[in-house]
Amino acid sequence: MDDLSELAVVSLTSIGKIERGVQSPSAETLVRIATALDVDAGSFIRGITADHYGRRSHQFTARDFIREQQARTGGGPSADAQTVSDADGDTANDDVRRSAS
Repeated sequence: MDDLSELAVVSLTSIGKIERGVQSPSAETLVRIATALDVDAGSFIRGITADHYGRRSHQFTARDFIREQQARTGGGPSADAQTVSDADGDTANDDVRRSAS
């Protein structure tokens, strides 16, 4: 643990708390530890979802919330909004202001 602390430039106290699960590391600390261990920082959190943190009071995403708000108000995208697709083919409204030329 001493060596990891020194190599990662993270205090020994923080390393110990992270190891015991008493403290959650910041993104910077994760990257420092991963670099010291010569692993991809993403491997530390790969596969973790919100479900791993206990029960949530709701299961909605921001996209679900926006759709529901639009359905309740009868509103869709505004006239100056453009519907765009992400890499998975999902669509979302993206406010794109068209400037007068």
